[in-house]
Amino acid sequence: MSKTTVVTATVTVPAESPARTLSIVTSPVAASPKPTTPSTPLPVTALAKAKPTQVIRYAAAVLEGQPDMLEEFALCFVSNNARIKKRGEDWILESSEFSSYTTGGQVFKIADDIVSRLRCVLALYCGSTPALSVEHIYWISAEGKPLREIRGSVPVNVISSKGLAALKSMRDTGHYDLPFTWP
Repeated sequence: MSKTTVVTATVTVPAESPARTLSIVTSPVAASPKPTTPSTPLPVTALAKAKPTQVIRYAAAVLEGQPDMLEEFALCFVSNNARIKKRGEDWILESSEFSSYTTGGQVFKIADDIVSRLRCVLALYCGSTPALSVEHIYWISAEGKPLREIRGSVPVNVISSKGLAALKSMRDTGHYDLPFTWP
């Protein structure tokens, strides 16, 4: 059974950086029968002591969507839980839910959840599910430094290595007994 997994990575850049998206580059890698383990694992005490150093003073999710639709949505979503407004050329989502987090990466998850709920509300009331998503997170650290959290993702197909080996062995025999017929 083939499954698709989405691998996502985020990175924090200065707000004035021209970077707007993150590209993940992949290369084919042969599957290994046994998972590899790191040669020198981190001690548990080191992991437990690692804490984020930057605390968010302000955060907003920069939205991606049709500008005319975002303008209409801004008139509807004006609460502390979800407020859409225009900031410069961007449409942003502000939420009181962002205030308890310490990194832009954490805010991404909450912003994605809020946008998902907004799409449900719009589907219920407007009869459609607009293409609306979080482009990046704009945030200001405790020191007042403006930052941007950007992300990239790539779908990865996960397949059975045993099934692939069986399929290759059928190629060698010249027999393909497929469980279906072509129309």
